[in-house]
Formats: sequence, C-alpha cells, structure tokens
Amino acid sequence: LLRGRALCAAARFSEGVCDEASLWPFLEAAVSALAPAEMPLLRACACRALSCFAARQPPISVLAEAAPVILKTVAALLSIGGEDATLLIVETITALLRHCSEDVLADVQAWLLPTLLSTWGTRWQDPLVSSALVDVFRGLARSSAALVCMVPILVPVLAQALQIAVDDSLARVQHHAQPQVCPADARGASAPEACEIEDERAQDVEAAIDLIGMMLKRWPCAAALPDSISLVLLPVLLDLLRVSSDEEVLIRSAHCLCRFVRRGALRQAHGSHLAAWHGTLRRLVQPDLAEQVAACVPALLCDILEYAPALFGGEQLGSLLAAVLSWLRREARLGLTQQVLHFVSKMALSPAVGAPRLLRDLCEVAPHGGLAPGTSTARLFQLWVDAQEDVLHPPTACTMLLALLHLSAPCRPEIALLNVTAARFASGTPRERARTTRSRTRKHASTSAPAVITMPLMARVMQIAALAFVQALEARRIAIQKATRLASGPHSGRRVASLASTMLDEDDEDLSEDDEEFLDTDEKEYGEEERISDDTGRARLVPADEVNILNFNLSDMLDGESCGSDEDSDVSSEADDESRDPLRLAEVVAESVLAYAREIRAHLGEVQFASFLEVSSASSVCDSTHCMAIHALVQHCTQ
Repeated sequence: LLRGRALCAAARFSEGVCDEASLWPFLEAAVSALAPAEMPLLRACACRALSCFAARQPPISVLAEAAPVILKTVAALLSIGGEDATLLIVETITALLRHCSEDVLADVQAWLLPTLLSTWGTRWQDPLVSSALVDVFRGLARSSAALVCMVPILVPVLAQALQIAVDDSLARVQHHAQPQVCPADARGASAPEACEIEDERAQDVEAAIDLIGMMLKRWPCAAALPDSISLVLLPVLLDLLRVSSDEEVLIRSAHCLCRFVRRGALRQAHGSHLAAWHGTLRRLVQPDLAEQVAACVPALLCDILEYAPALFGGEQLGSLLAAVLSWLRREARLGLTQQVLHFVSKMALSPAVGAPRLLRDLCEVAPHGGLAPGTSTARLFQLWVDAQEDVLHPPTACTMLLALLHLSAPCRPEIALLNVTAARFASGTPRERARTTRSRTRKHASTSAPAVITMPLMARVMQIAALAFVQALEARRIAIQKATRLASGPHSGRRVASLASTMLDEDDEDLSEDDEEFLDTDEKEYGEEERISDDTGRARLVPADEVNILNFNLSDMLDGESCGSDEDSDVSSEADDESRDPLRLAEVVAESVLAYAREIRAHLGEVQFASFLEVSSASSVCDSTHCMAIHALVQHCTQ
C-alpha cells in the first residue's frame, strides 16, 4: 500500500516537474509494479499512476515508444475482477492510447478488441464501465485502418444490444396493457428490482448508441458506409426510436440518426426501409413528446431537408409541419421555440420547399390546430419576431433572419402587413436596463400593464433587421482586426488596430459620420483588445461596466477555443463550416438587410417609404438603439 501511494503521489506531482528525465525512475517503477507477481492492490495503484503520467502536459516523450508494451500488461489486468479495478484499468488503457500513433493503433486493436468486448459482456450492467469502454473504442478509432477492422466485429454486438432494448420496450408496452399482472419479470423479481434491471439495460443501450455515433463520426468521409452499418444497425435503431419510452435513449438515438442522415443513409432508402423512416418520424413528432426529446427533432428534420428532401414529398411536409408547430401550444422553453422556428426557416430557404409552398401549408395547417387554439399564421410570426433577437448562436440567428426577410418581403402583402405586437422597450440606457433588481421588477409588475400596440410585421422586421445590420458591420470590423492581428504577429499592439481601422475605412468609404458615431460609441469595448488579455494571450475577466450589452454574445464565450471541444461533436458540411465564419456571416447579414430595405423603398416609393420609416422608428414602438440603427441603415440604403 505504501509503494502504491508513493507511485500515485509521484504521478500527481509530475505536472510541476520541468525535467522529464527525473520522471523516468518513477515511470519505470510503475511499470515494474504491474508484474503478475505483485499484489493486486499495488497493480491497481500502478494503473492509477500510469494514467496520471499519461495525462501529463507536456507529455512524456518515452511513453510514445513504451505505450504499446505497457498496454498489453495493463489489458491483462482486466481479469482481476472488481468493479472499481475494471474501471481504473479501462481508464488507463484510454490514457495510454492517446500516445499511440495511427499505425500502432491498427496493430493494437487486433488483440485488444476481443478483450474489451469480453469485458463489456461481463460488465454491461455498470454504466461507468460501459462509458469508459466507449472512450477506449473512440481512441482506437483515431486510426482509419483500425476502425475498418473494428466495424465487422462491433456491428453484431451492437445490433444485439439494440435488439434487446427493442424487445424490452415491446415487453414493457405489453405489460402496461395488462394492469392485472404483477410488475415483475419472469424470474419473479420484485417491482423495484425490475425497475433496476430496466435502468441497467437502458444504460447499456446508451453506450451502444454512443459507439454507433462514434463509428459514423470517424468513418472516412470519402468512403461509403459499409452495408453492415446501413442494413443491420440502422433498421434496429429505427425500431428502437419507435418503441422506446426512455427519454435519454430517444435523445441519443435522435442524434445518432442525424449522423446517419448526413452520411447519406436516406438516399438508398426504399420500400420497407422508407416506411420505417416515415414511422419513426411520426413517432418523433407526437404532440405529447417530452420537451427534452422534442428539442432534438427539428435538427433531425433540418438534416433530412438538406440531405434527403425527397422524404418530404407529397403530404408528408404538411403533416410534419402541423405536428412540429403543435409543440408551440404549450409553454415551451425558448430553446424549443427557436428550434422549431429554425426548422421553419430552413424550409423557407430550401429549394426543395421554398416560401410559396411553406406559406400555403401554413395557411392549411393553422386553422386545423397546427398552432395553439385561437391562433393563426400571425401567431407564428409573432413568436418569431419576439424570439429573433434572443438567438445566441450566430449561424442560427442568420438563417432565421434571412428567412424572416424573405417571407416578409413587400411582394407578399398578405404576410408583410400582418399585425404583430410591438416590442416593449424598457426606459433608460442599455446598461441601466441590464441592472434590473427584484424590487424594480416587483414595482413594474404592480403598475398597470401598458396598452398593447400593434404594427405591421414588415415594420417590426425592419427594426430587427436594422439592428442586425449595424451589429454585422461591427462584427465585420472586429473580424478584420483579428485577422490582421494574426497576420502581423501577436505583439503588434496599437499599430495593428490602426491598420485594421484603415482597412475598414477603405472597404466602407460610404460610412456616414452618424454611422461611425453609432459604431464607435465606446472604443474601450470594441478596440484596444490588449487591455483584456495578458501577455500570454489568455483572456482576463472583463469588468462589468466595460461590457457592451448590445453586442455581448454568450455564444462567443462558449464556442471559443479555450473552452475545448468534443472530439465527436457533430461536424457539419463545408457549407456549414463557411456559415460559421464570423466575417462571412456578417457580410451575408449586411447584404441581405440592405437588399431588404432597398426592396421596400422601391416597392413603396419615396413618400410612402418615409412614412414607413416614421412608423418603424416611432418612439412608442422603438427605443433609441433601434432608432439609430434604422437611421444608419437608411443612410446606406440611400447611398
């Protein structure tokens, strides 16, 4: 025990050691402690020490050569038994695999994979071990050659795990249909024991679903999916989605199905497979679906719309649209509302659907209960304009804005002239509005509610578009500054900021003085970025009084490189990667909004356009920020 503790302590303190050579004796001692003649407790402690050594940054160079040899010794310990020991050994294997090259991984998987599958078969009831084994498979899949060899072995095991989950779900449905039967399994287990068995099987199938998603993620993009995945795993996964009632299983299965769609699984669907897809979609758009599960469905429908639009042929689109819009009946969270609106935006911009067909289906859906009772298409656009400025994800906000501009264009007066409620703007500056306290909230709540003011949808969209236009100009300027700073070196300082400003002036010579005053209200917030970062380039905390409320976007913090990323997170196509470029997004938004304003001006004429601007920027329906943004947009529109 003392030797084991000494090894673990040395491994934990290895982060503070600069000389790598001084760690070699401890690393050799940990490897020696794995010998079969040593006590099991010491061998387990040696695994913990090796796991810490393998996770050290910067990595120990000798581990790259010694990892394959150490892996065989560590993998042999899986027969020791014990839940904690198995989890520790699997985590150590995962840590060591990070130091193996792709060629080494292809050799390692040949003898390691059978051992891992045997361990999974005996420890499937332990969710921690199952999740750790998925991490090991993910580490092996870094090698394309290893993944190609793993798939034929893993597919039958995964298909069996999914089929067991399907059979359990069907048995559970039949059991609920017979209330007189005691809730126990065939061996006479009590009700609590039966629930524990169901939970364990659900956790086992979750690991299997994650492993399928990993294989789809890591499979080479240039190669087609093997038939064993498309013809064996996909049908069972569709069956699981139709019969399962476990929310976590449904969520993971829906994400996995998105990856199947992106890999072209729907392009070859026909006959019974196509009927299975339709049945699964009908199951996923049920009105009583849990909100956590429903939030995953619009993303799946968007992928189908992009990669297999033929699935929405005939009357399928109208029924799916009615079912998705039915989720707006309840008091749904903002996230679900945004997901539904994003799907509607994708349909409006998709060549396979388009705005005319979408509006026609909306008119047919709304009176028959597609929306909440007593609502119509105007209710959908009311929710849209209320949620538009709260969208934090830039690509989603851009898609929703472009679709809103497209649908509310003056060439569609039946939509553009719909009456919607004007936004309620609080008094004071943006910074004062952000410092609302509970006492102020109660004070405003106790007063009488203000009268509801309505305005044409086109005028409300004009307010939203103008603010997005100004923010896009600022985002483009910041993107140019960052690109110039990276090109000029990390220590360019104010000279780079001045150069970027000159580039922006050359690119936007038509900026008026009012626009520049609006964009540069506080130079401390947009420029001089060296104030909020130290010499190492790491961002420091920004004082609260230096945060611009109008341009602060939480997604900028969450999507940063410093926050890390999931290796197996969903990666979109090249078009999606381009849509994530801040500079490209800013240009698309600015050009689209400018074209929208010019279209309104050409359609209405000068006199009516001036009246329209008065309605859009009236003090009763517009605050000073939106008013200044509309003024800046008009200045660009007239030049």
